[in-house]
Amino acid sequence: MVKDESVWWTSLLQSPTLSIMDVHSMPEHSIVTVSGHMCMEEKKVRSEIRWLLIIMILDRTGQIEIRSWTHTIADFSIYREKPILLKRVRVTAYAGTKMIELIDGGGTVVENHFPHAADLSSFWKEPALSL
Repeated sequence: MVKDESVWWTSLLQSPTLSIMDVHSMPEHSIVTVSGHMCMEEKKVRSEIRWLLIIMILDRTGQIEIRSWTHTIADFSIYREKPILLKRVRVTAYAGTKMIELIDGGGTVVENHFPHAADLSSFWKEPALSL
């Protein structure tokens, strides 16, 4: 990586955390930091033995799906049902729906101890509103 690119790439780790609602308004291919409370599943794609990891994160503003073809449930099992912070993820869309992709090769940084983790835990424990 060229020095200027390296500085830019490293600086992305200091980007402010966006709400999920704000991520939905970002242009595709943006590199952002987002946090939420995590749920996950793995899906077999068509008849191929190729697993697509789907992680759903939620915050007070909404939810968004995170996908990866190279990560597994085992990679994220310690974060299940807990707050998670994802630095340097790529905003993308499929069939008009915004989602996030993990960046391979040390691109995405995952943390579970961050300033507003307690608020996300409190949000998760709040009773659902009945309609």
